[in-house]
Amino acid sequence: MSQEQVRNSSGVGQDQKWFNTNQVSAMFNLSENVIRKLTAEYKPFLTMKKGRRNKNLLHQKSLFTLKKIREMGVNGLSRKDIKEQLELSLGTEQGQQAKQAQSKPTPISKGSQELSQVSSVEPTGKGRVKLTDVLKIYQAKLAELGRSLEETKKENLALKGELDSIKRQYSQSLMNQSERLSKIEDKLEQKEKKGLWARLFGRC
Repeated sequence: MSQEQVRNSSGVGQDQKWFNTNQVSAMFNLSENVIRKLTAEYKPFLTMKKGRRNKNLLHQKSLFTLKKIREMGVNGLSRKDIKEQLELSLGTEQGQQAKQAQSKPTPISKGSQELSQVSSVEPTGKGRVKLTDVLKIYQAKLAELGRSLEETKKENLALKGELDSIKRQYSQSLMNQSERLSKIEDKLEQKEKKGLWARLFGRC
């Protein structure tokens, strides 16, 4: 499905270039929460800007990229694999920029740097720092890192749950289609049998 087909399937204007979360949600038949998580996770690979009320807007040229991200997630690829595939497929300046954006220090690495700075404090002269004060700072930083890790874990679990739900829906859709095809085949077979018996009795 091309970018234009994605837009047309949701009924938005062909001249529209920027789309809010609600519109993208309608295009891909996904909840707005899933769209927000996907755009946040893969933001370096998407063209976005802030709209009214500071809401994120996605450019039309990134619709196809988002579609590819969704398909790779449904097929079971990890976030790391998806990002590597995007870097290869982009193969442009945007891919390099995305890679650089991902290599920027995270809040956790920043906290580690602060801990290193604290550990370098030396008790000298009037500016001597008490050991108890240093320990308190360590404890506060460790607690902050623990909260950050816990939040990241919750976000990962939520995203995994959304992806599992998409997989189940996709599998159920395939099963339903298979059942419909099986019923159609049964009906055709019954018609063929009736036609055969009709021809046999007609000859008698």
